[in-house]
Amino acid sequence: MLKDHHDAVVSFFSSSLSSSKKHTACEESAHSIMEKSGEANVNPEIIFNRRREEYYDLLRKGILLRMEENYVESFEYLKKVVELEPSNFEGYLEWSVCMSLSNRNIHAIRILYWGLHKCNFSYWFSESERDIERDYFHNLFIGLIYEINEQQHTSLEYYKEACRLVPNGFYALFSCGYSFGSLCLDKNSNLTSQEKERYIEESCKYFEKALERVHASPFHSKYHSYYICILCTNIAWVLRENNETSNDALNYYSKATEWYDRHLRSYFSRASLYGRRGEYENAVKDYTKCIEIKELQVPKWEGILVKLKSYVGSNVMNLLSLFTTRHAANDFRSKYCYHNEEVSSGFSQYDMKEYEKRLADIYEERGTLHLENHDVQAALFDFAAAKLINPCNACSHIFVNYIASSVLDQEESSEILLEYLKYLQEENVYDYELNFFDIASIFIHSSHVFEEMNDSTKAKEFKTKFECALNHSRIC
Repeated sequence: MLKDHHDAVVSFFSSSLSSSKKHTACEESAHSIMEKSGEANVNPEIIFNRRREEYYDLLRKGILLRMEENYVESFEYLKKVVELEPSNFEGYLEWSVCMSLSNRNIHAIRILYWGLHKCNFSYWFSESERDIERDYFHNLFIGLIYEINEQQHTSLEYYKEACRLVPNGFYALFSCGYSFGSLCLDKNSNLTSQEKERYIEESCKYFEKALERVHASPFHSKYHSYYICILCTNIAWVLRENNETSNDALNYYSKATEWYDRHLRSYFSRASLYGRRGEYENAVKDYTKCIEIKELQVPKWEGILVKLKSYVGSNVMNLLSLFTTRHAANDFRSKYCYHNEEVSSGFSQYDMKEYEKRLADIYEERGTLHLENHDVQAALFDFAAAKLINPCNACSHIFVNYIASSVLDQEESSEILLEYLKYLQEENVYDYELNFFDIASIFIHSSHVFEEMNDSTKAKEFKTKFECALNHSRIC
C-alpha cells in the first residue's frame, strides 16, 4: 500500500520536478575537497569532521532562528545548508519544515521532492547503511508531504514504516510522536475517548524515545541538543489535552525553556497554561518574553508600550482615541514608528505582515489576560499596541469597545467598531489578512449596538453579515 502511495505522489509531482533541477546531486569526495582547499596532505578524517562541523553549525543557526519564529532568516541559513551539501537528506528535511511552519506549503513540498531525487546520504548513517538510509528518509519525506497536505493517517503509516526500518531513528520517532499527537488533538478526527487516550500515550511514548535517543548518543547530544527543547514542548502540548492545568506539562515547558531560552512556542504555550492555572504574574512574564523575542525581529515596533505611554500621558481618553479616529493612530505612527530599510531589507511585504500579525496576537493575548485579572489600564495599552501593529486585527477592537462602553455613551463607544469596519472597506483589506471568526464577532457586536440604538435596519444588516462571515470562517 505504501509503495502505491509513493509511486502515485512521485508521478503527480514529476512534471514540476523536471523544471526544478538547480543543484547537482554529486557528493564531493574527501580528496576533491582537500585539493580545492590546498590540504591534500591533511588526514581525510579531519577534513570530514571540519565539513560536518560547518554543516551542523549552519543547520543549528537555522533551526534556532526557526524556534524564534524568525522564518526569513532561518530560510537563509537552511538554504545555505542545502547549498553546502546538496545530496544530504537532513538539510532538505529541515528546510521544508521551516517552509511549512511559515505557511509556505507548496514550497515545502517542492523542497521535499528535490530531496527525494537528489539526496543519497546523511551523517546519521555509515557507508554500509546507504540502502536502508535511502528507504528510511524516503518514507520520512513522503510522510511529511502527506502531513503537510493534512492526510495524517496516511502520513503516520509512512512514519511507522520508517520506524520499522530503523527502530531508534530519531526523525522517525519524532515524526510518529507528532503524528499521533496531531491526530488526538484534531477536533474532527472522530476518535473515541479510548482511542484518543491511546493516541496520547503513543505520542508521548515516541517523543520520550526520541529524547532518549538524543541524550544517549554523543553525536546527537552534540549536534541536535535543540531538539530536546522542541521535544519537551511537544510532550507538554500533548499532555495538556487531558489536563488543561497539568503539572507534568508545566514541568516539560520549564525544561524546554532551560534548554533554549528563546523558543517562542515554549513561552507562549506555558503562558497559556499559567493563565489556566490562575498564575497571573507568571503568565504575564512569559507573554512579555514572547513580545521581547518578536519585537527584535520587527524593530519598528520595539518599545511600543513606552512610546504609547509617552504619547497618551495619563489621559485614558487619548488612548481610546486611537480606536475612534484614524487621525490619532496615524499621528502616533508618524511620530514614533520608524521604518528601518536596512533591517527589513530581507523581508517581503507578506513576511513583514506575518511578523506583525504574530506580534499583535501576543499583545492581544496578554491584554486579555490583564482584562481577566481586572487590570483595565494594562489591558488597554496592550490592545492599543495590537491595533497599531496590525490594524486588521479584530479582537482588540471588540475588547476595547467592551471597556469603553463603561466610560463613554453608546454612540461614542460604537464608533470603535464602526471605524474599524470603515477602515477595512476603505483600505481594501484582503480576505487572507482577516480572521473571519473575529470579523463575525465584530458584526454581531455591531448588530447589538444598533439594536440598542433602535436602528433595526442596521441591526438586521449586520446580523446578516455576521452569519455570512461565520459561514466563511467554517469553510476556511
